Amino acid sequence: MAFTLLGYLVAEMGGRKDESASNSLRRVFGYVLAFSILSTTLRNLFSEPAFYLVEAVLFAAAAMYGAIIYRLQLAAVRAFPPPAVYHADDPSDAGHGDHGRHPA
Repeated sequence: MAFTLLGYLVAEMGGRKDESASNSLRRVFGYVLAFSILSTTLRNLFSEPAFYLVEAVLFAAAAMYGAIIYRLQLAAVRAFPPPAVYHADDPSDAGHGDHGRHPA
């Protein structure tokens, strides 16, 4: 769960950039793979190397899952058209009691 959230957060850090999903996922993969290897190495310092390698791969997979969830959410949000904006100082917008947030 923690690594899924980590993947989501790392993907969100670059969410304002207009980058492709593949570039975003590549960037996330680099960050989370490094973090998962560091985390598992510190936790399993005296264990078998095969165990922490498997654990690091599972952590990275969970983080990539979180990044994919973010990318799907971002695609869904970008699919909606931008809302209309009314300006309070524009006379043609007079009568909109919602202070310019929603069209009538």
